[in-house]
Amino acid sequence: MSSLGVVVLSVPGMKHLSACLESVGWAEAIFLLHLGDEGPSIRPESYPRLVLRRAASAQELGRSCRDLGTDWILHLWGEEAVGPDLRDELRDLCRRELSQTPSAYRIAIRSQILGRW
Repeated sequence: MSSLGVVVLSVPGMKHLSACLESVGWAEAIFLLHLGDEGPSIRPESYPRLVLRRAASAQELGRSCRDLGTDWILHLWGEEAVGPDLRDELRDLCRRELSQTPSAYRIAIRSQILGRW
């Protein structure tokens, strides 16, 4: 069985960060990479698997990925949430042996930009 880690990128003022973190609470590891001087709008102690890191730039995203120590890594913007269908698909992927899975896995993400999907 393989493991899944999540790297969430956040900036000050995100309104849905807690919903994002709750939607991936089942993951083996969660890194919240926060850009900006003011802290994130959540209570980190509310999420037992969460590691909060402050970052000076988005370039630090790669370093966080290496530190996760999981077989699979999901990157999320702090305004995104993983729905039940995607959660089940990812859990199914992690139940397979790594030797029987592709070396990469791409998920089509729908994003709302400027009020449109």
